[in-house]
Amino acid sequence: MKKLAVIVLAVSIGIPAAFAGQSAAGSPLPAAPNVITQHGVGEAFLFPVAGSVEGVNGTHFRSEVSLVNFKHEPQELLVEFLPQNATQPTTIRLTIDARRFEFWNDFVATMMSRPGTLGALTFRAVMPGTTVTDTTAQLNAFSRIWTPQPGTNGTSSMSMSAIDATGLSAIGNEAAYVIGHRQDAQYRVNVGIVNLASVDRVFLVEPTNSFPTNPAPSFSVTVPARSMQQVAMPEGFFAALVFRITPATAGAWTAYAATVDNFSGDGWISKAQYSTRR
Repeated sequence: MKKLAVIVLAVSIGIPAAFAGQSAAGSPLPAAPNVITQHGVGEAFLFPVAGSVEGVNGTHFRSEVSLVNFKHEPQELLVEFLPQNATQPTTIRLTIDARRFEFWNDFVATMMSRPGTLGALTFRAVMPGTTVTDTTAQLNAFSRIWTPQPGTNGTSSMSMSAIDATGLSAIGNEAAYVIGHRQDAQYRVNVGIVNLASVDRVFLVEPTNSFPTNPAPSFSVTVPARSMQQVAMPEGFFAALVFRITPATAGAWTAYAATVDNFSGDGWISKAQYSTRR
């Protein structure tokens, strides 16, 4: 198999002048409605899955992260890595210069020093030298989970926008849904759940599939406090899948599912959402 040379990058790049609230002619940019909810600029957000781990068939999945500070002053933030099936997060403090963004192509291994580990990443803007949330922060982020494609010089990837803290589940035990997945001879599915509460919790996962002669089985997932757990869908040919996920007890949480091509490593991710608007 051909090897892809991976160069670890941490790049800090200035944001173009147009982002500074001025048009090319120097006049203020017009206000615009927030037509995309829960993916905008804010002070706290997370990626429900991140890592730097070996996959099957020669794949090696790692998390590329872009982090943007839209403020006109430097922004400190605390970053937590919540490892799978563990209760001791790894925390670092970062500073992003004013009106700049930074980029890492293997964030978990290089910045969190957790190679070989799967988990979730949380980001929270703080006042300088403190742990107090800075509610004036203007941060945003994007992640791409990627792998060298086995047998080629190319890559395969799954992209993910950051989930704003306001987009997490309410402090209750209402069910949420993950849609758009499939499992058959070509694809496999993993389901992940992030438990942000301070106690262990149990979640019921109920799949519905489009292959009626082989209904997909339900199963429970126990997630430790301040951790995440990713589990493989039970083996079987289920075709298209929708997941209903219900926490047994109240507390903040989120979830996702990832479908991966068994041969190329290509795939896609979608996050849990409620069945009605919030």
